Amino acid sequence: MELSKVCELAEKLVEELVEEFRSQGWELDVIEDDEYVAFKRPHTQGIFVKVGVTIVQYDSALSLSTSLSVGHPLVSELTARFFGFESGADQVGASLSDLIRSAGVAGGGDLVISSNDEIGPAIARLLTEIELRGVPFWAGYTSIEDLVAEMKLNAKTNLELATLAVAHGITDELVEASSVLARLDRMVETEPEGVAAQTRSFVDGFRVYFAKAAGRES
Repeated sequence: MELSKVCELAEKLVEELVEEFRSQGWELDVIEDDEYVAFKRPHTQGIFVKVGVTIVQYDSALSLSTSLSVGHPLVSELTARFFGFESGADQVGASLSDLIRSAGVAGGGDLVISSNDEIGPAIARLLTEIELRGVPFWAGYTSIEDLVAEMKLNAKTNLELATLAVAHGITDELVEASSVLARLDRMVETEPEGVAAQTRSFVDGFRVYFAKAAGRES
């Protein structure tokens, strides 16, 4: 297949993904050319769930891989702001393929599309798998406290720890947040300078923001 034909196939796929997901009540969240498209919808208690579809173009076909995530918008927004990033990430996620494999189902969730006729069935299969695997996955996270509990188990990098600190701050767990900030302060001592600068920026931004928030509430 000519490269131009693959590009046209990707464009058609994205169009149909957007149309079908919107018809299912999803809101378009992000679209990056014909390489990535993400959708979100409200879950519960300020939590949103998301589906992200990455599209890779090969010589004669497209490969789709899907990620599922859960996030609190304010946690994502503040974490990104304190680091100086343009946008933030959700707090908990998993690939659809991993969820399928963990259920003991062979084949995984990645899809291959080589013609327009395969787009509709592929999207239908994707939506079915999201219903089967994604809905139970998301059901495990119904509050910001659930996200905090998960992050406490897995947070290791400066970004993961920073996100945990913000979640603690939002839930008024300032003692726990201070403990995480202390870990970040220690990490600065061994991080490369560029990363250390980002971590310091986060810690400073966090302390200023939550000090002002405490002042407004007092």
